[in-house]
Amino acid sequence: MAASDLARVIKAKREVKGLSLARAAHDAKVSPAYLSKLESAGVQRPSPTLLYQLAPVLDVPYVELMRLAGYVMPNEKKHPTPGLATALLSEHLSEEEASALLTYLTVMRQQKAGSHR
Repeated sequence: MAASDLARVIKAKREVKGLSLARAAHDAKVSPAYLSKLESAGVQRPSPTLLYQLAPVLDVPYVELMRLAGYVMPNEKKHPTPGLATALLSEHLSEEEASALLTYLTVMRQQKAGSHR
């Protein structure tokens, strides 16, 4: 996997969760500068410890972050990535397209949260 795949997933998950860069970095116990570098694919091989700290903050399985970072995971059960997630990761979305998808997802989640009150 390329560093850009990991970067794209980390940034997208952070944004979908509505976390600022500073908040996510604080919660993962890393510097905002390092997280920014990670999100821009400036880190080729982040440490397993960092990925472990980041996984619960982003609600991404640790094993998935390790796989995206290029680590081999022995005895890993193969769970297919959901179809939509696979399609979105394989597409090169423009900033405008990514922003529109993020906006749509945010609105849908707000509507869902509002209907459960």
